[in-house]
Amino acid sequence: VYCKSGNMSADAVADLAALGYTDVVELDGGFDAWVDAGRGLLNS
Repeated sequence: VYCKSGNMSADAVADLAALGYTDVVELDGGFDAWVDAGRGLLNS
């Protein structure tokens, strides 16, 4: 699960866990952290 900053995705992961989902992964910090870490993005 991901979003721009990681705030909404963290809430979504918590909600999914509360519903019983166990195999859920969050992109910590969202796309902002991904870009700040120097990771690339593919534009199509």
